[in-house]
Amino acid sequence: MTKLISANFLRLRKSRVFWLANGVMAALVMLICADHYHYLGRETILDGFFLGYVLIVGFPLSVVCGLYLGTEYGDGTIRNKLIAGHTRWAVYLANLVTVFGAALAMSLVFEAVVCMVGIPLFGPLKSDWEFILIMTGESVLTIGAFSAVFTLTGHLIQNRAVMAVSMVLLTFFLFFAAISVEEKLKAPEFIYMGPMYDQDNVVVAAQEEFQGAELTANPQYLSGKRRELYVFLHDFNPFGQALQISNMFESHPVHLWQMPLYSLLIIAAATGGGGYLFGRKDIK
Repeated sequence: MTKLISANFLRLRKSRVFWLANGVMAALVMLICADHYHYLGRETILDGFFLGYVLIVGFPLSVVCGLYLGTEYGDGTIRNKLIAGHTRWAVYLANLVTVFGAALAMSLVFEAVVCMVGIPLFGPLKSDWEFILIMTGESVLTIGAFSAVFTLTGHLIQNRAVMAVSMVLLTFFLFFAAISVEEKLKAPEFIYMGPMYDQDNVVVAAQEEFQGAELTANPQYLSGKRRELYVFLHDFNPFGQALQISNMFESHPVHLWQMPLYSLLIIAAATGGGGYLFGRKDIK
C-alpha cells in the first residue's frame, strides 16, 4: 500500500486544483485578518479564528476529493491498480490517506498564514496552550471525519461530474444543517414580548437596554429530550463540531470528549462501510 500512497501523493502534487485550493485557503486567511483589523484593529483576539481552517477546509476538500477520485475512475486508474494486483481495500485506504493528507496540507497553509500575518497584527494566543492543543487534536479528528465521508461518497459514484456535484451538495447540506441546529440551540429560554424603553422612556430595539422587564417563556427554546437530540446532532455533524472548535475563544465547546469519539465513530463507520461497498462494486 506504500507504493499506492506514494503514487497518489505524486499525482496530488501535480494537481492544479489542489494548489488552487491551497491558494484559496491562504487568501481567505489574509481576508479574515484584514477584515478583523479593519473593524477591531489590535483589539482582535487571534484565538477567535486561529482554528478557522476546520470550518473552511471542508469546502475546498470536497472539490479536490471529487475531482481527484473522479479522475481515478475516469482515466481507468483504479481499474489498472486492481489489474496490477492491489486489493480493493488497499486502494480504498490509500485514497483515504491521500484525501486526509490533502486536507491537512490545506489546514497547514491556513495556520502558516495565520502565524505570519495574524500574530504580528494581533499578538499571540490568549488561551492556555493545553486547551489549544486539545482543540487542535479535535480539529484533526474532525478533518478526518470529513475525509472519510468524502472518500466514501467518491468511491460509490463513478461519473466524474456527478461525483463532483454530489460532494459539493453534501458539503453545503451538512454546513447549513449545522448552522440551523446551532441557531435553535442558541434560542434563549425566556424573552420579553412587550415594548422596551430606555431610562428616558424612549422605545428602543435592544433588549439589553431595558431594565426590569417581565420575561416570558420562549416557545422556540428547546428543552428535554428534544434538546438532547439537537445537541447530539450538532456534536455528531462534522460541521457542527467545526463551528464549535473554530469559535473556541468565544465559547468553549461543552462536550470536549464526546466530539472526538463521534469523529472516530464516523471515520470507522465510513471507512468500514465504504471499503465493504467498494469491494462489491462493479468497476467499469
